[in-house]
Amino acid sequence: MTEKRTFPVWKTLTLGQYPDYQTYKTCIAQTGGMRIDDTAEEILMKMRCAKEKTEVDVVRVYAGREGYSGDLGFRQGTSRRVFFERALELGLQLCPIEVAPALRLAHQVRELEAILIAMEPVIVGKPPMACVVTLYNDAGPSLWLNNSPVDRPQYADWTLRTPWVFVQPRRNS
Repeated sequence: MTEKRTFPVWKTLTLGQYPDYQTYKTCIAQTGGMRIDDTAEEILMKMRCAKEKTEVDVVRVYAGREGYSGDLGFRQGTSRRVFFERALELGLQLCPIEVAPALRLAHQVRELEAILIAMEPVIVGKPPMACVVTLYNDAGPSLWLNNSPVDRPQYADWTLRTPWVFVQPRRNS
């Protein structure tokens, strides 16, 4: 069995601040310069918000980096499924969908930066594909919530070099 690891907490988010996706969407629209693409919106409309305010610690990890192993030890691209299994073995948890809009409101992504939300993929779009939500800055005036297809072989290297956000359970002292 793999030993559990503790990663540095990147951000602490409060879930359950808003009752539903429409409220998040309104807050994102009022923030100015933030956008939600159609497929990400399709994912977010399936979101169930926490009923009570709950703090979660999120960590930002890399599966690997080109030529050397990253936080999770991969040296080359791998499937999302294998990558997630490794993260879960190390003690991380997948994010509820609500982490995506909560993080979008809490974090201003730097220019040309993308951050993938490690969540159970949702089947969306035409043609249907398994997607997660991505925070993205395209170097334009907008900060985006986008979708990212994750179960296609051509995305294995991309998932290697792009940071992922997982929930790290709080340890009892």
